[in-house]
Amino acid sequence: AKDTFKELLDKDPHRLDIVDMYSNVLYVKEDKAALNYLAHHTVETDKYRPETCCVVGNFYSIYGNHDKAITYFQTDKYRPETCCVVGNFYSIYGNHDKAITYFQRLRPTLTRGKAKVSTTS
Repeated sequence: AKDTFKELLDKDPHRLDIVDMYSNVLYVKEDKAALNYLAHHTVETDKYRPETCCVVGNFYSIYGNHDKAITYFQTDKYRPETCCVVGNFYSIYGNHDKAITYFQRLRPTLTRGKAKVSTTS
């Protein structure tokens, strides 16, 4: 996956619709150098895009600055992926009320998914 994302970005460096997923791969692979480059590249390209904020959030998270990571993840607080990440951060750090708030934002998404499954079965 990492190589595929890199190839896509090499072909079109201004394509930001995939950088959030790419940054997740880099985060899981613990590739700090590539994540550092990606964060700087996306900020230079369009620092206000939700995908850029996700990349920067992963960047701060991989270096252990979780408070700053949460700040960036919260800029896009209605995407399911973001709600899950922020909810997990708050849960890990013992702020269960805030964690519940973010996990509850997932409920409509989960309900829509259930409805799709039940209508297609």
